[in-house]
Amino acid sequence: MELYERADRHLERISELQAEVEALEREFTEELERLKEAYRSRIEPLRETLRTEEKALVGLMRRHRGIFFGEGDKVELEHGSLLYGKVMKLQVPRGALQRLKELGWTEAIRIQESLDRKVLEGWPEERLFAIGARKRLVEEFKYALKEKG
Repeated sequence: MELYERADRHLERISELQAEVEALEREFTEELERLKEAYRSRIEPLRETLRTEEKALVGLMRRHRGIFFGEGDKVELEHGSLLYGKVMKLQVPRGALQRLKELGWTEAIRIQESLDRKVLEGWPEERLFAIGARKRLVEEFKYALKEKG
């Protein structure tokens, strides 16, 4: 009987430890949510300002592309780099979803009945042409920050 009692004491201790771990995990989760909420009001305005700054920088690069990128696609500055390039973007007309249905090309249609741009981007020009879509070269402006140190 002693062997069973030892095993049962282990089971009891394991049960107590599991309950303690679960209680601490719940406490941790609750505290984490409180922290997130406390910082959210400070982070969101910064994120909005960051988005505004990024838009302003891209707008500046776009308006003055000839000055910034007249001699290349990268400009090194004290706090980072300005980058210029062109990327292929898919342009899809409004009636493309209906045309996809008519042609039976349902793999590019999401279940909620919208076209799947990722699928269309992989299609050849002939198939895109059939639904009135085309690929075109558009300018792309980016930036990269330097490591502080």
